[in-house]
Amino acid sequence: GRQGLATICERNSDFLEAAKLYEASAATLAAATSVQDRIKHDVQLVKAATNYRLGKQPDRALRLLQSYEPIAATNSIVEGLHGYEMGLCHEALEEPQKALAAYLRTTEACPLIVPNTDIVQKIIKLGGVPLREDRDVDVKYVTGENNQRLRTTALATDGSRLFVGGVVPVKFNATGGRRFYGGVGVAAFDPDSRTWQSLNTDLEVTCLRIRDRELWVGTYDRGLWRYELDAKKWTSFGTDQGLPDLHVESIAFRANDVFVGVGSMAAGGLIRLDEQGKVHLFNGPNAPIVAPTHLVVTDKELLVRTLQTIHKWSWESKTWTLHPDEPNRLVAISSRLFAGANGVWASNYGRELTRWNADEQASQIFKPAWYFVPTVKAGYLVNFVAQHGDEVWFGGTAWSDFISSGLYRIHLKTGAFHKFTPADGFETTREHGISDGLWLGDRLWLATSSGLCVVTPRD
Repeated sequence: GRQGLATICERNSDFLEAAKLYEASAATLAAATSVQDRIKHDVQLVKAATNYRLGKQPDRALRLLQSYEPIAATNSIVEGLHGYEMGLCHEALEEPQKALAAYLRTTEACPLIVPNTDIVQKIIKLGGVPLREDRDVDVKYVTGENNQRLRTTALATDGSRLFVGGVVPVKFNATGGRRFYGGVGVAAFDPDSRTWQSLNTDLEVTCLRIRDRELWVGTYDRGLWRYELDAKKWTSFGTDQGLPDLHVESIAFRANDVFVGVGSMAAGGLIRLDEQGKVHLFNGPNAPIVAPTHLVVTDKELLVRTLQTIHKWSWESKTWTLHPDEPNRLVAISSRLFAGANGVWASNYGRELTRWNADEQASQIFKPAWYFVPTVKAGYLVNFVAQHGDEVWFGGTAWSDFISSGLYRIHLKTGAFHKFTPADGFETTREHGISDGLWLGDRLWLATSSGLCVVTPRD
C-alpha cells in the first residue's frame, strides 16, 4: 500500500514523494475513532512532516503539524513525536527560541519522548532550560580544589562544617568489575570560608554519620571507620575486631552505642559497638539476617529496615519483633525509614512520603507527592528526608527523567507540593538524582549525580 511505497521513496531519498504518500495514507484514517487507528493516523502525518522537512520544505512540514492536534494516549509516544518534529522544523527554519519552546513543551506533555530520542541534547544545544522567573530557590553546584565538581554520595554536618563522602574523581566500575557508585575519600568543607580539608583519599564511602565530635564512616568493603575531629585520628573496625562482614550499609547511635548494618541483600545483619569498642552481633529470633539499609532510633525501639521486612528491637524487653507487612504497598518491598524532627518518615513506591505508622486519614496531606501515572505501577525512590520549619524537603530519583531533578518539597500545613526541575536552577541533563541531603543553617546541601550542590531559598 501507500505506506510501503512511502518507505521505499524514503530509502531512495525521494522525500517529497514519500511525504505525499504518507499524507494520503493518513487521509484514509482521518475519520477513524479507535485509539489505535488515531495513533496510526498521527504517526503517518508526523512521518509526512519529517519527509517535507528532509525535502527542504520545513515550512510546509510545520503547517501540516499545526493543522491537527495529536492524540494524547496513555503510554503512547505519538504526541511526543509530533512536538519533537515541530522543534526540528523550527530549527530548520532558523528559529531557535521557537524550537526550544517546542522541545520543552513536548517533554512536559509526553515524558516518554525523553528516553526515546535525543531531545535533551537538542535542548542543551539551544542553551538549556531557561530559569523560571518565579522560582523560590537559588541552586549552585560547588566545586573542589581544582574547580572540579564533586561526585559525592553521603553527607553529614556538625552544625558548622559539611562532611562529604566522595571528593576524589573516580572512574566508575573500574575496580575489578564491582559496581560501586559511591564517593571515594572523605573531606570537610567550611561553607563560610569556602575551604576544603581532606581527611582521607581512598575509602569508598557508603554512609556518613556524626556523633559528638566523631565522624563515623561506613565503607564498601573496608569495614567501619571513626574519625575524631579534635584529635584528627582515624580508627578502623574490621573482621579482626569482630565485624561479620566488611560491607557497611547503615549506622545509627543511641547513648554510647553504635548500631551498624553490615553485609549484603543475601547475608548480613546488625551489630552493636559498645563504649569499649567491642562488637556484639544480634542473632536471636527475628533478628535481621540480611543487611539493614536504614536504621532509626526511637524512644521505644530500634527500627531496622531490610529490603523485605522491618525488624523492631525493644529497648525495654530486649527482644525482636517483626513489623506486619504494610497494607496498600504496591510491591513486596518494605518502606525506607528516616528519622524526623518529631517522628519517623516512611517511603515506598506509590506512597513516597508518609509518617511511619500513620493512618490513612493522616496520610492524605502527602498524597500530592505520591507518584501516580495511570496503568503504571512504579514510583520514585527517596534517599533522604529533611524537615525545615513547616516544610519537608526530600529527594532521590527523578519522578520522570529530565522534567524532574529528584528534589521535592511539601508543606506540612497546606499540602502544597513542588517538584524541582532544571527551571529551578538544576542542571539540564537527562538524569539528575540525589543520594543525600541535609540542612546546614538556612541552606540545603545535596549530593547529586551532577555533583555537590547547595540550594538557598529566596526570600
